[in-house]
Amino acid sequence: MSIPVFFLALALSFSHLLAATPLDNWAEYPKPAGAGALNSVVFGNGIFVAGGNQGTIVTSTNGADWTTQTAGTTVDFGRLKFVNGKFFAISGRAFVSSNGVDWTPVSGFLDTGLPFSGDFTDITFGNGLYYATLTTGALLTSPDLTTWTSHSTPVRLLTLTYGNNMFVGAIDAMLAGNPQSKLATSRDTESWTSIGLGLDSRIGSAGEVTFLNGIFSAVCPGNIWINGGPGIGFPQGVDFVVILDGLGGLSRTLTLSAGYTRGKMAAGGQYYVFPDGGRVLYTTDLSAPWTEVFLPFSNPDSTYSDAVFGNEVFVALLSGHIFKSNPVTGSAPIRIIQQPLSVSINTGGTVILSVLAQGTDPITFQWRKNSQPIENATANTLTLTNVTLDSAGDYDVVITNPNGPLTSDKATVTVHFADVRFYAGVSLRGNIGDKFSVEYQDQIDPSGEWHLGSNVTLTETESVWYDRESANHTNRFYRATFIGH
Repeated sequence: MSIPVFFLALALSFSHLLAATPLDNWAEYPKPAGAGALNSVVFGNGIFVAGGNQGTIVTSTNGADWTTQTAGTTVDFGRLKFVNGKFFAISGRAFVSSNGVDWTPVSGFLDTGLPFSGDFTDITFGNGLYYATLTTGALLTSPDLTTWTSHSTPVRLLTLTYGNNMFVGAIDAMLAGNPQSKLATSRDTESWTSIGLGLDSRIGSAGEVTFLNGIFSAVCPGNIWINGGPGIGFPQGVDFVVILDGLGGLSRTLTLSAGYTRGKMAAGGQYYVFPDGGRVLYTTDLSAPWTEVFLPFSNPDSTYSDAVFGNEVFVALLSGHIFKSNPVTGSAPIRIIQQPLSVSINTGGTVILSVLAQGTDPITFQWRKNSQPIENATANTLTLTNVTLDSAGDYDVVITNPNGPLTSDKATVTVHFADVRFYAGVSLRGNIGDKFSVEYQDQIDPSGEWHLGSNVTLTETESVWYDRESANHTNRFYRATFIGH
């Protein structure tokens, strides 16, 4: 009997190993001695960079061994961003670095001589420009982080990110006089569409908006609502809203610990990760339940949580403590959420084809016409302006990520000449209220039947009746008869 029992135990153990994932096991690593409380972590240019109180900046290539760097300031960094190949450390002012080691203040946001009032809250990059938000609600743009231009917007943005040719930000709703939390979307940062989340509390400057794996996500304090509609209430919870297209195409909520104040979703391989207090939550399917892994620690020195993926591992900050996952390999394949649609248009018009896709970053796009690549058509949208007959054809897009390429459905663009028609008209004169019968023949025949076109009552002393059927006939002849007043 011992042999069957032995084999049964082995089978159960093997089954358990198959069920385990790289994210079930995390290890804690110490931060450098003397470093302040850590609040935020990002990855870029092959290195992890974490920042926190008293100007703390620490870097690592593997997520385990960390080195203290000098940012040249003692301000508390509340958020780090990696934008357009550069690191940004933000806390009222902004500092920038290309390598995480050498830092300089962003020009125009020094402690003295500010050309713009308000504190720096967030930065993103899109359409060839940097976009910065301030606590005053101002939106600034710069091509080089040196020369800045202020723009007036109808919303006061606290955070901002760019993806899918769209800007998505969190509105400072309380300062705008509306206590409900909202997100806002824009294609050009001039006209904005607000997405009301129906929350009793605002998103706040801590609620970062991210764009990862073709998905927008945002952290919103308050009760649980889904796609702007009421859900189950969690007065001290936090909404985690996932948006595919910036317009509420898909929403999922994740309830976080009471008192949670900061964080963002991280994505790598097939996994999505969210840090929360003393635990990490992960999933491979945003429509499925999340798995939680508790990571015990003592002596928390920060109230913030954050996470990022890089060099095949996740790094999570939990209350100032640094945790690293086991290596994560593989990637999630491309999944097309919205296919490009066929369109019919007249010459001279404009056609916009678009596709929405999910999958492990980086995701690239290459549009094709009749299976031939279109030069510089590498965004998720394709715009054809002033179309001609030569613009007609079958368009598709090849979407590629580390898992390989996937080709979209074909969208047929049909182009017509502008539809111009000329109509025959009969001019009628008389007194207001006079009635006329207008009749027609397609060929003059004195003995032939006349067909009624219309009975017309003059509303002015002179009026013109148009025969809208005349454009379909080579010839048409008319007569008008006064029939009374």
